[in-house]
Amino acid sequence: MKLIQGLRVQSLNRPVIHLLAIAGLVFLIYSNTFNASFQFETAEKDWH
Repeated sequence: MKLIQGLRVQSLNRPVIHLLAIAGLVFLIYSNTFNASFQFETAEKDWH
């Protein structure tokens, strides 16, 4: 019975882990693009 419960918990946790991983990737990509655009704007201001 414990084995079945363990498998059930794993199957329930797997989508949550996938969602967390996807959210982490999206956050990293978003923060990287935001930092790049922010640095570009500041560099442009310094140039002018």
